[in-house]
Amino acid sequence: MRIRYQALGTSGEIVKGIVDADSLGLALSQLRRQGIAPFEAEPEVGAGATRPWWPAMPWTKPGTEWRARMVRQLATLLAAGVTLDRALRIIELQTPTGPGRTLMGRILGGVISGLSLSSAIAGTPSFFKSDELGLIRAGEQTGSLVPVLAELAAILERRLETSGKLTSALIYPLFLLAMAPLSLLLIATVLVPNIAPLFANSGAEVPLILRAMMFLSSELRERAWFWIAGCGFFGIVPVLFLGRPRRRQELKGLLLKLPIARAISRQTEASRVCRTLGSLLKGGASLQSAMMAVADVATTEAGRLQLHKARDAVADGKRVSIAMKALKSLDDTALQLMSIGEETNRLEAMLHYIAESEEKAAERYVDRLMTILTPLLTLLMGIMVGGIVMSIMRAILSLNDMALR
Repeated sequence: MRIRYQALGTSGEIVKGIVDADSLGLALSQLRRQGIAPFEAEPEVGAGATRPWWPAMPWTKPGTEWRARMVRQLATLLAAGVTLDRALRIIELQTPTGPGRTLMGRILGGVISGLSLSSAIAGTPSFFKSDELGLIRAGEQTGSLVPVLAELAAILERRLETSGKLTSALIYPLFLLAMAPLSLLLIATVLVPNIAPLFANSGAEVPLILRAMMFLSSELRERAWFWIAGCGFFGIVPVLFLGRPRRRQELKGLLLKLPIARAISRQTEASRVCRTLGSLLKGGASLQSAMMAVADVATTEAGRLQLHKARDAVADGKRVSIAMKALKSLDDTALQLMSIGEETNRLEAMLHYIAESEEKAAERYVDRLMTILTPLLTLLMGIMVGGIVMSIMRAILSLNDMALR
């Protein structure tokens, strides 16, 4: 594999380059034998990377549940006084053989080679999300890694719980969406072929919907494999397209322009920033160092720029409640609560309160959305299928009228 690195040269200068090695640990050992001290190293993912053309599938990497359990175990072991490398080795031995154990081995190898925990994790693409990795890096920079890991475990557990609720709420709407094309397929392949001969020699005008269904039935009978291949192609293309991080970011940017997604994203971003800042302050970090560390926690480029602006304002001596006005995700109520927290010397507790309030607001928003979505999809499916059936029945009744005449 090809490892891209930055290091201090023999004369104290910063050198950059690429080295070929079987693993990250071997690459670092090779660089040290050359007399340079690497401080950043990760597998190359650029044009020259030996990366497969297909994207990593969700089942090939540990999910949120595994990450939450791993972080919780790591925080518990470190709090008990176990060294980082030994804690990682214990977790690796407890992990069943598979992608999770492979990732733990890579992280352990990086830490043993001298990398920080965040740098070792950064060398395992698609393991932690950017905001999760930023939180770990923030804990290292402020010397509060153990409480930050405990807080990250709680965050991952809450995300897992929220995703479980969302999945449960989406089961029925997704079932309705799946039944709609199946109902149309059943009508086109079973019902329409049986009644089409009735209109062949009757001279009656065939309704538009029935003509469309007859055309669909004919296409499915004559070119079934073509349509199956086409559906498979259009099912695979989105997976390949979204397999690249940059494509996912572009799609995310488009989705965030929608009012509903923008509202949920604002509340989620506010909760993430406030909880991270509160956790760092709880771990004993100074305000300025915590603001410097939290600046990279945001998931969007605009959010990171706003956090950098707030960080610079705090460094210039402004209060947090004033500096945080640069964040569009925080409303006036949150800023007022921050101001009260500063005045009463309870900023940490107030930040956690704001984070919990924003999380609950986002959950209520999603619950209301799901409550509206289910009957709406039921109504639309009823109108679509019922309209087709009523059109066919009306056409059949018109034939009966013509026969009676």
